[in-house]
This record gives sequence, structure tokens and C-alpha cells, in this order.
Amino acid sequence: TVASNSVLHIVTGNVHDLLFCRLTNYGTVAWSDGLVRGGHNPGTFIYNFGLWDAQNDLTLNNAYGGAGTVFNNAGIYRKSGGASTNTITDGVTFNNNGLLEVLTGLLSLQGGGSFTGGTTTNAGGLIQLAAATYLINGTTTTTNVQLIGGTLGNGTVLRGELTWVQGVLASAGFGAVVTVTVASNSVLHIVTGNVHDLLFCRLTNYGTVAWSDGLVRGGHNPGTFIYNFGLWDAQNDLTLNNAYAGAGTAFNNAGIYRKSGGASTNTITDGVTFNNTGTLDIKVGTVNLAGTYTLAGGTLSLRLNSLTDFGKLTLAGSAALAGPLNASLSGAFIPAVGHQFKIVSCSGVSGTFSPLNVPAGTSVNYSNSGVFLIVTNLAVQLLPPQLAGANFNFSFPTANGQNYTVQCNDDLNTTNWVLHTNFIGDGLPAQIFVPPAGVPQRYFRVWGQ
Repeated sequence: TVASNSVLHIVTGNVHDLLFCRLTNYGTVAWSDGLVRGGHNPGTFIYNFGLWDAQNDLTLNNAYGGAGTVFNNAGIYRKSGGASTNTITDGVTFNNNGLLEVLTGLLSLQGGGSFTGGTTTNAGGLIQLAAATYLINGTTTTTNVQLIGGTLGNGTVLRGELTWVQGVLASAGFGAVVTVTVASNSVLHIVTGNVHDLLFCRLTNYGTVAWSDGLVRGGHNPGTFIYNFGLWDAQNDLTLNNAYAGAGTAFNNAGIYRKSGGASTNTITDGVTFNNTGTLDIKVGTVNLAGTYTLAGGTLSLRLNSLTDFGKLTLAGSAALAGPLNASLSGAFIPAVGHQFKIVSCSGVSGTFSPLNVPAGTSVNYSNSGVFLIVTNLAVQLLPPQLAGANFNFSFPTANGQNYTVQCNDDLNTTNWVLHTNFIGDGLPAQIFVPPAGVPQRYFRVWGQ
């Protein structure tokens, strides 16, 4: 036992053996050099209630095998020095119920364990779950905690942030169902171009899944089930497939499934069932539902960025519609009368969207091949007016090639509207200047045609 206000210094490049040992620390273990080895029977058990300070790129292993080595951290485990890696190897179980803090370099955990309490935080360093299985229920306060070869254990609840770099998300043994939950106000980042496997997994999201890169694969028996009650954000042209087949993959969206990036296609392949009772929000590019799907219970939301750049939904079969349709204009884009946007492509349509929340002057057309937004009348959006000396001016965005008419009237009790100006828009805001008129008030109206 290292008593409180006491220090055990581990120094020199020699080996330091803890076989057969139960080491309890209430003070400080200042580990500046040397390999620490544990194991044998009945094993090595470290109980840290104080500060265990790894001051360099050092290794704790289970060289003596046997019953193994366990590091139970209820205090502070800190990597304070070394620009490279502090390794806790295969055979060493690391259980964190305190503070796990990496100030510099990398902490590589390779023997499994648990984060059932406490906090994991980094100030410039990385923590990598590099091998074995980890049950997480504690708080991670940084994106620098990475799953890079290890797996999450059954019952894991992510609180804070975790970055999934590659490999299998969770495992409870081959064929066993494993559940992982992303808590509210928490983020699971899916990154890098590696594959990310969800076989056997039930993933429930109440926070955010920020999917920026990589193929996500599901399936096998008893299948993959995703329950999204928060935000699932596809930030690029990415694919979710059913590579492991078996009982298949189901994505049940009761929150928001959003495509926020990538000008091409986010594909949810054949073998993946997509059930939408929430919002399917396509900000850019195309979402392609190539498997089975149900849409009637949810909302379709789209953004129109330009005549050729707008959110689109492509379906493998026909579309049964019933829920709301939301469409919005992006930035300064103003479509012209006659512009059409094919927002849904499919082999047939039954039902209609209701209610419709689309830009003013836009109609919704249903055909055998899909759904179109058609601009039938141009709604002018006036910008806040300004005074420049004695002159009054106002402005509004214009559509290129569209004709605009501005009229004025000094008395709204009459229909005496007279022409102030007309012009053809160039895609830029039009400035309308009004000099002093010697009347108490003057009213203006604008329309495009």
C-alpha cells in the first residue's frame, strides 16, 4: 500500500515485476521509466485511489500470464509525458471508475475492461481502445477517445463523445445480441475510410451519430437493428449495407436522418430496411433507398440550393405517401417561374404529402415516376428597408431572367396602383430607390412574372 501523501517512484529502464502482488495506491505512483510486468497465479491486482502518473512512453504488460493483471482506477490515471505511446497490453484488464487523463501522446488500451463510471478526458492526447472488449457507461469528454480495433461490450451507454475509427462496434461473443446506446447530448463519430461493422448489434441513438466517412456494414444472425431517436447525420456520400446478410439490417428512424454533405449519393442498400416515422432530411445530393422502406408515417424534408443542386430521394420501388413535405430555399437562391425539381424518383406513387410546407408560389406534382416541385408563381422576399438621407430604398433578391414589376400607391383605400419600374432580374438583389415625394406615405408592391 502507498499511503496518502506518499510517493512510489518507478525509475530506470530495468524491468519492474508485480507478479503475485496486490498494489493499492492512495498517494502517487510516479512512473518515469521501465517496463512493469504482472500476472502469474493468483495474478496481479492494482487498485489506484490516488494518482498514477505515467511520465513517459511506457508499458504495463501481463508477461507472467496466469490469472492475469487487473488495473482498477478509482483515482487519476494520467499520461503526463512522452510524445509517443503508453501501452497497457493484452492480458491487462483496465477498469476505470475515476479520471483517465492523457495530456500528451497516446494511451493504447489492448486488454479490455470497463468504463462504468468516472470521466475520460484528454488535453491534446489520444486514448485508443485498440483490442479486446470495453463496457462503457462513464463519461468521455473529448473526441480523442478512439475505438480502433477494440469493441464495445453489451449494455454500453456512450455519454460524451467517442470516435469509431474502424472495426466491429460491439461484441458479446459470436451470434450474441449486443446493445449499445448513445445518450442524449452525446456524439458517436464514425470516421476514416475503413469499414465499420454492426453485425449482431442493436444500436440506439438519442444523441448524434456524426457519420463523416467509411462503409457501415450490418447483418448476420440475429441481425442488425438501428433505432434512431436523435440525429443521424450522413456528412458525405456514404453507404450502409447488409454485407453479413442473415436476418438482415433494419434502420428505424423516429428522429432525424439527415444527409448534410456530399453532392452525390448516400446509399442504403438492398437488404437494409428503412422505416421512417421521423424526418428524412436531405440538405444536399441524393438519398437512395435501394432496399425495402416505409415512408408514410414520417416527414420528408428537402433543401433547394440551385436548379441542379437540391435534395433528392430515390426509391427502389413505388412510394406510398402520407406525411408532411418540407422544402426550403438555401441562401440567396431564387427559382424562376417554370423551374422544376424532381424531388422523389420511384416506379409509382400512391397517396400524397400532407401538409405541404413549400416555398410560396410552388406547387407539388405527382406522376408515375415521382414527385416534382414546380414554380408557378414567383414570391418576392423583401429585405429590410433603409433610409439614406432623405431617400428611402428597399431591395429584394431576384431570379436570373425573371421579369419584375414594382408599383406604388399613396392611398390603400383606392386601387390606384401605378408603375414605379419594371426590369429583368440578374440573380442579384435589386435596389429600389425612392426620392422624397411630398406625400405623407407611399406604398409599394412587387411581383415577378
